[in-house]
Amino acid sequence: MQLVNEIAIEKAARRHPQVGSWLARWAVVVRAAEWTCIVDVRKTYPHADAIRLRSGGKVTLIVTCFNVGGNDFRLLTTISYQGQRVTAIDLLNQAEYSKNKWKKGMS
Repeated sequence: MQLVNEIAIEKAARRHPQVGSWLARWAVVVRAAEWTCIVDVRKTYPHADAIRLRSGGKVTLIVTCFNVGGNDFRLLTTISYQGQRVTAIDLLNQAEYSKNKWKKGMS
């Protein structure tokens, strides 16, 4: 897979150094992966979730969410299985994620 927007991962690691090593390992795994669906992702990251967001009308955006740091953080991504690209969106702590404000910014 190609990892798009690596700058988001680097910024997240600077903002939350306690999960920096996890993010670095995740990036290595992503670059080596050949995922074709969420089932493949879950073979490596069993707690990854595909979240469907309606983006007006008929368009649906699927955000893949990875649990980070013992469930203290959520890494939000989009995955193009056909294009073999993972785009990093943001890393949120549990409180930020639970407010669901991030969903409004993507729809």
